[in-house]
Amino acid sequence: ITRAEGCYLYDESGAAVLDFSSGQGTALLGYGHPAVLAATQRQLSQLMHNPFPLGHSEIAQQLAASLAAHLPESLNAFFWAADAQRAWWAAVDLARQISGKPFVISIQEGADGLADFSVPYPYPTAGEWPGRTTLVDTLAALECLMQPLSGAAPAGRVAAVVIEPVLSAGYAAPLPAFWRALDGLCRQHQILLIFDERGSSWGRTGSLFAWQHTGVTPDVLVWGDGLAAGLPASGVAMAAEMLRAWQPAAPFSLNPLAAAAAEATLDVLRQETLLANAAARGQQLLDALRAWQAHSPFLGDVRGQGIMIGLEMGVPARGPDGYLAARVQEECLARSLWLPTAGRDHHVLCWNPPLTITAAQIEQALAIFEESLEEVFDT
Repeated sequence: ITRAEGCYLYDESGAAVLDFSSGQGTALLGYGHPAVLAATQRQLSQLMHNPFPLGHSEIAQQLAASLAAHLPESLNAFFWAADAQRAWWAAVDLARQISGKPFVISIQEGADGLADFSVPYPYPTAGEWPGRTTLVDTLAALECLMQPLSGAAPAGRVAAVVIEPVLSAGYAAPLPAFWRALDGLCRQHQILLIFDERGSSWGRTGSLFAWQHTGVTPDVLVWGDGLAAGLPASGVAMAAEMLRAWQPAAPFSLNPLAAAAAEATLDVLRQETLLANAAARGQQLLDALRAWQAHSPFLGDVRGQGIMIGLEMGVPARGPDGYLAARVQEECLARSLWLPTAGRDHHVLCWNPPLTITAAQIEQALAIFEESLEEVFDT
């Protein structure tokens, strides 16, 4: 790859690839958005070095004020991190410190080893294939884990529960009833609820944050680098009293260039009405994929919010099939469309283009996908 522009990557021959991964989620506005380039170039001529600990840059303070205007008062204090993983760990450290409790439970697809304990993610339906956990399974697993006497993580010793409001490994989202039950459980036992939005924040779901679709407000919010076009602007939002009570192990002050890119991104999201575009283009994708799903036994669940759309590939009576997804992915790439895969079996084709994607580019991608399906299933 030699360069990138808009929704396209270009190789040394000049051939273009339509990137439906948005640079692994960092190219929120596509590559090289003029407003972001202008803001970072302007900041480069003024201040590119972080003045911490002498103070914070003016643009970083401006960004904090802009973010606070988009968030409730309970999430109006911010901690910045060098990358998304460090932001996650910072949120966990915050929860343990201010609660005085040792355990963190992660609700996730599979176990990643980051939390002390994990329970399975609550899919909205059991689906056509076996082994799919629903909200009943997840809540039962939580209650068993947190039993006062017999549980491995008694509720009185749990600092936080961490969950993605939209699962990054395939874009599933729980039903509203699950969020009400989880919020009630956390309030009952004074457990912090942490929403991990490293993959779903900044408009991808049609709202600025995915938690806004859930009906509950997290105690702590984590986001990744998409806000600053890939520059390090991951962070954690919390109440001001939490930030004052916390002593982070590794304080990090936001670089002025990243702050300038992030501030420009927020302006573009508003000025170009990109949240509405994400919702409209996502619906365009859902309508087309569900129409194909109705006529193909190999296309499983089609789900998503906003521009984050997941399509499961599988074989009837056998279940998810990562090989089949890889075959379709390979044919799409041969036709200049990049679709990443995710899920425990790598069987979910993930549609996650930049928020600036147009209706015509969606149609281009769908045409390539249809050709690829025909190639795979006709051979």
